[in-house]
Amino acid sequence: MSRCIKTIIKNKEKQRKRELFKSVEDIKKFMLLLSHVPIEDTKISEECEWFSSVNYTTMSEYAGELKKFIERLSNIKEFSSYSFIFDELKRVLMNIFAQY
Repeated sequence: MSRCIKTIIKNKEKQRKRELFKSVEDIKKFMLLLSHVPIEDTKISEECEWFSSVNYTTMSEYAGELKKFIERLSNIKEFSSYSFIFDELKRVLMNIFAQY
């Protein structure tokens, strides 16, 4: 495969990644999905559900707290299949945080 085609494919993949979370509502829907991941520690599921419905007074507070929580989830075996999405979500949250 030529280098040009590889670059085009790589750029398309990056573009697709950025489209995962277009809004805070997309993030909340993802967190609700995570609340249904089977895990022994029910507190984790409850926290996921909480982040799916919470309304912080400031967006930067929500982004900062959720980023910390996502970093915790990244280290839990049951959530290992979401590492790619977690990385993208952390980037989105950092961009949100930087806006405020």
